[in-house]
Amino acid sequence: MDIALLVKVLAPCLPFLLKVGNKAVEGASQKVGEDVWNKAKAIWAKLHPKVEAKEAATDVAQKPEDDRFTSKFASATQEDFRSGYSTCRGNS
Repeated sequence: MDIALLVKVLAPCLPFLLKVGNKAVEGASQKVGEDVWNKAKAIWAKLHPKVEAKEAATDVAQKPEDDRFTSKFASATQEDFRSGYSTCRGNS
């Protein structure tokens, strides 16, 4: 899985992933689909502690369809994606 694909999976889920514990999370699987939601949760669980670019993640969460934000997020977290994905690869 490449970085662009990871961002594509995570982008629509970030609003929910950044608000874990809130009622907004309850509708996440309905909005993005259960399979995508489960994969995004698994990826984010491994990446979240490593992601330094919280501002970029927040921008993507607010506008996941904006290519400027997703590119910034991918660029800012490129190394985190590589090391985190290799850790969670067997979980998808």
